[in-house]
Amino acid sequence: MIFVIAHAGDAIARRLATAWGARLITPRDLSTRGWRHFPVGGGDDVLGLAEGPIPATSVHGVLTRIGAVGPSDLPHIAAEDRAYVAAEMTAFLLSFLRTLRCPVLNHPTASSLMGPGWTEPRWRAAAIAAGLAVVRGDSAGDTVTVVGDRYFGAPHLAGAATALARHAGVELLCARLTAEGGFVGANPWADLTDDAAAAVRSRLA
Repeated sequence: MIFVIAHAGDAIARRLATAWGARLITPRDLSTRGWRHFPVGGGDDVLGLAEGPIPATSVHGVLTRIGAVGPSDLPHIAAEDRAYVAAEMTAFLLSFLRTLRCPVLNHPTASSLMGPGWTEPRWRAAAIAAGLAVVRGDSAGDTVTVVGDRYFGAPHLAGAATALARHAGVELLCARLTAEGGFVGANPWADLTDDAAAAVRSRLA
């Protein structure tokens, strides 16, 4: 089974889960009884979902579209406890996703559950390190989505986009580049076209 982890209001995630026959997991699902996690071994991880417990070994792939759980994701938790619970849920997901033995796009890092949670200056530094020129100002740029070794968008920008994805160590990246290949911006949270979504589904499977 494929899982999509996202905020409750992520319409793209809901569309993908429906199209793929996948299970959408939102922060509220983490409040369901039955979750089990053994970070250093000694037991079998279990997803405690409303429809019943699911062994982690049944997870065939995960698309993560949430950088962290925030207090606003937890309206069912007492207001004074939301920030603490959100931090605990984020830490739990970080450890849980890291120990799964299946494709996870993107692998979580200490700064984000969906890959590098970099600031704009850090992305610009990564672009320079990857050999791209950095464009300052309000340039709109063209969007290229990288999925593993595939790309979707302007063909002449594929080399620049994939070079940036490799440098960032991610399999899924949405990059904005000028017609000359100059870096404008990047985000692991990709607004997937149908073709890119199909490539993600194939990679997870």
